[in-house]
Amino acid sequence: MRKRDELDYQATPDELTQLKYNVKHINRPNNQGVASVMGRDKDWVRCMREKLREEK
Repeated sequence: MRKRDELDYQATPDELTQLKYNVKHINRPNNQGVASVMGRDKDWVRCMREKLREEK
């Protein structure tokens, strides 16, 4: 069985745009807060934020 960190999460370009917006506009954003706003799992948010950091 794989660990949660090893799961391959996917996101559409619209979801990534929404994630960037939410991280920028939420006061002191954390993964749980962004996940609740977006209706996603906090591990998905963490993984997508890491992918966004890698793109820079």
